[in-house]
Amino acid sequence: MQLWYNEEDSDNQIERYMRSGGGRTNGVSRENLIVLFSNFKAGTRAEMPFNRNFIYEEWIWILIRDSKNDPWRIDDWGY
Repeated sequence: MQLWYNEEDSDNQIERYMRSGGGRTNGVSRENLIVLFSNFKAGTRAEMPFNRNFIYEEWIWILIRDSKNDPWRIDDWGY
């Protein structure tokens, strides 16, 4: 598995999320939002929404938090 952060790509995804994703409705502010990217292969016992033995490339993970001191949590994922 590979997991990374790219500021420009993250900012583009944040803009999309704020305009037409969960950011429109959940009230999260940009400073409490980050997008990470990953490549991974789902295992043989993967469950929905993942396909078994499928390789996912540049899969995004949208993480939000309530404030600067709160833990990050996954809000959404996908392509």
